[in-house]
Amino acid sequence: DFRNIRTDIHGIVAELQRVLDHKAVNSVKDGGNGKRPTVWTDFLEHHDLMKYMEDNKAHIRRHFPRGHVHVIEDYSENGEFIVRREHQSRYYQTHAYTLFGMVVECHVEDIKDCLVPKAEREKLIAMLDRERPGEPGHIVTLMHIVVSEDTVHDPAAVMHFNSEVLFPWLKANIKGFAEGSGVVHYTTDGAPTQFANKDIYYWITRCKARYNILADWVIGCAAHNKDVSDGECGHAKNSVNAVNLEYDHTGDTDGRGKQIQTVPEVKTHLEENFKLLRTLYQKKGRGILMRIVHHVPLKAINRRIPTVKSMDGSKKLHQVLDMGTPGTGMVRPRPCHKCDGCKLGDAEKIMADCNFKVLCGMPFTFTFNATAPAVVRLAGSDAEAKGRELAGEAKVGDFLAVEVTKKALPFLIGEVVLTDDVVQFEWNEDAKAKWAGSNNDMDTTSEPTLNA
Repeated sequence: DFRNIRTDIHGIVAELQRVLDHKAVNSVKDGGNGKRPTVWTDFLEHHDLMKYMEDNKAHIRRHFPRGHVHVIEDYSENGEFIVRREHQSRYYQTHAYTLFGMVVECHVEDIKDCLVPKAEREKLIAMLDRERPGEPGHIVTLMHIVVSEDTVHDPAAVMHFNSEVLFPWLKANIKGFAEGSGVVHYTTDGAPTQFANKDIYYWITRCKARYNILADWVIGCAAHNKDVSDGECGHAKNSVNAVNLEYDHTGDTDGRGKQIQTVPEVKTHLEENFKLLRTLYQKKGRGILMRIVHHVPLKAINRRIPTVKSMDGSKKLHQVLDMGTPGTGMVRPRPCHKCDGCKLGDAEKIMADCNFKVLCGMPFTFTFNATAPAVVRLAGSDAEAKGRELAGEAKVGDFLAVEVTKKALPFLIGEVVLTDDVVQFEWNEDAKAKWAGSNNDMDTTSEPTLNA
């Protein structure tokens, strides 16, 4: 892509096939051929995986059942604000904001009236029948762009963007999700620090129990899943940059007196000015139906997440499916999405009846264990005040450890749960035995109690 001189491809192939001296010999005794491995082997494996995952994405985005959605997610490059009229010592200072794209594809029939009125849905269906004959469903694309002052691209941020932004939106606008029958089929980039890691897998296996939404997580081939997300977020960032580049501080001359310097201003600008140049009707059913912009403020993301035990061999796994039991998921090397069980996200049916086990690898269940809760230690004269503040900020899913008295057990510990729309502290014997140990025979103090 970066060559401006036409050359023969055989030289590049020969370089890929060149023996790497720094790699160990594949021993014949260990089942190898006695020769040193080459880059070519890794290249072919990566290329085959890339082609397979691209084909799977193209298939699932048009063949998922009613009441389900397909979501493509990826981070874009951060946007930047240039400091204006700055002090000399800060001449080159900038501050950044995050753009996170979520490409949501859904059936037109599943969109609620609050988002698209019935008459408009019927018009869309008629247009899709005319322009896209033979396709299995009336599927449209809605582009979600999350902007945030939080620039840490980590699993906690990905969890927040989904559980606190996407899931509530789906329950409010797509049929089936509020009732608990909705399934989200994900296709993500293969970045290990964001999408392909144990913390995300553990979160996936808890989605049905915590949010009443089943999650089917597919990790695409690394650096090959930009799709619509990267282009849309990049276009949005350029729209903001264009306003700031044209800024004229002398006055509102030709509309150049506007300046965007905060993320809320970015959201407002995108909602008012980042419009589709052509409608879905003009593009004959291809493209984006609408853009939705969300703002996640700084410090809104909860990074007090449990420590999860690593899973050996997870690098080779590209699908994790929630089974409804927290911590337990079905995993396999490659997704299928062609069998009935694979389309529905039914793990038991996949393991029993999938016809593509040879191609996709054998599916199996795995339990992701949290080895320890997230810990925030408080000390000093204001520890009690800080503790009360921390307890007030606790999110559902956090674990809180509370020291009651010096004579009692070291502490009580439990998980923050949501009961009747009220955040409460749930404490039981199992939690205490797992995290805090149990009473010893020599303990003479009575069991402490926890009051509201």
